[in-house]
Amino acid sequence: MNHTGQNNRGKNRLNTLTFCQHYHDNGNGAGSPRNHARTTAQYGRNKADANCQAEVAATAFDGGSTDPDMDMLTFSVSPAGPYSLGTTTVTLTVNDNNGGVSTCTATIEVIDVEPPMITCRKIILYLDENGFAEVNTDTLATATDNCSVAVLGSVGYQSFNCESIVFSPTGYGAPAVAFDPSGNSSTCTNGILILDTIPPTASCQNVVVQLDNMGNGSTTVKSSKLKAQN
Repeated sequence: MNHTGQNNRGKNRLNTLTFCQHYHDNGNGAGSPRNHARTTAQYGRNKADANCQAEVAATAFDGGSTDPDMDMLTFSVSPAGPYSLGTTTVTLTVNDNNGGVSTCTATIEVIDVEPPMITCRKIILYLDENGFAEVNTDTLATATDNCSVAVLGSVGYQSFNCESIVFSPTGYGAPAVAFDPSGNSSTCTNGILILDTIPPTASCQNVVVQLDNMGNGSTTVKSSKLKAQN
């Protein structure tokens, strides 16, 4: 009798997969009804660990195996694991320690539900002599994954100028995201502080002041005559 179980992604759950009845002989005579044991195997879904594998005990595959003589049962499974990402078929062996052995097959599915580890940075970006600065935010964040190579995505190139400092003197945030082939993702935000460290360029001019008959004089310099470059 076969059963199929539905699993929610990211949860460990065992669902009965199949019931197998095998011949069991403990010396009381072949063919006797009391010498038939029933082994029940289970389907298992487990999360991959930091090494992209899963360690599962043999008893985890047991779905309620029974012995007609009520003997103590021991369990072994082959292959024993650890199990890699994907689906693996295993054989569950049940022994009553009196020579009776029964086997059944089951499958274990190892899934990757661990999101990538992403790290963002805080940087200082200096405006150039033209009051301009640009950064490729794709190069700011780094990411690793337990099962594969993480793929990074962000907003790409960002440009800044003198008005950027006025608009946000405390800096800007550049979001980044990392994906893995299993569909898991992580996000973080890079910090970008814009600084203008280039001093202005002073331009001087000579001024001639003519005194009046009282010995006083004044002059006015138009703002257009004042030149400063930054």
